[in-house]
Amino acid sequence: MVEISINNLYNSWCDVFKKSGISNFKNEVLWLIQNHIDIAVGDIYASNSYIITEDIYINILNSLKKRAERYPLQYILGTQPFYTRDYFVGEGVLVPRNDTECICAKAIEFINIHKYTSFVDICSGTGCIGITLEKETQITRCIAIENSLLAYKYLEKNKDFYCSNIELKFLDIFDKKILEYLPEKFDLIVSNPPYLTEEDMGNLQPEVMHEPREALFGETNGLGFYYRIVLISKKILNKGGMILFEIGLGQSEDVIKILQDNCFLNTSYIYDENSIIRGVYGFK
Repeated sequence: MVEISINNLYNSWCDVFKKSGISNFKNEVLWLIQNHIDIAVGDIYASNSYIITEDIYINILNSLKKRAERYPLQYILGTQPFYTRDYFVGEGVLVPRNDTECICAKAIEFINIHKYTSFVDICSGTGCIGITLEKETQITRCIAIENSLLAYKYLEKNKDFYCSNIELKFLDIFDKKILEYLPEKFDLIVSNPPYLTEEDMGNLQPEVMHEPREALFGETNGLGFYYRIVLISKKILNKGGMILFEIGLGQSEDVIKILQDNCFLNTSYIYDENSIIRGVYGFK
């Protein structure tokens, strides 16, 4: 057993995190301590001593050290909240972002307006988009596609945890035989594909560098996946159906042009709460 002062532990690691450039250092130290010890926020600031096992103490220190080295907080905690639910995350899968929630909100809006009954979520990752749409609408047919074994593990785990009816497919959308595995048509295609450019990849925050490159890099101009998914959509999207993408900053006009060049109609933008364009969509 080890006797420690949580207050001293907290204050000392707040200093370390601050020097490491972690802006939300006070909360993050708190969360990491609470991840191992059931302790109220008020008790963190008390000068009381606590008796804990040596294993717990070592685990606390290890998690604090990893975060101080800018290892992703979400990977340490093992979950990330998204659209009212927590999703399991870890090395090999992209961490869900709050920015993506506006993509889900717009998809839910159109599913309800047009009474869509089916969708396919391409480049699904954790499944946060697909599971959200399946749980928040009356959709009856839904598929999530992922081609990373590590990410697919988390996709399965999240599906099982939420007892989701979404069907999972381990597929590479660049496979020439992809259409053989998707014989039916859908009302909606939704995707948050890799879209970073080579320049973007060279300017990543330290935490993002721990996330899978294949979930981030969208070829040299960042548009490779959009071209491919739009090409596939010509075969698997119902007439009157829609395609909806998350995009990178500054990519809206390029992706809109890809849609329009492929005869998609009524193309438009999806804005987040800060009026930043986060996505685009169009109708077949």
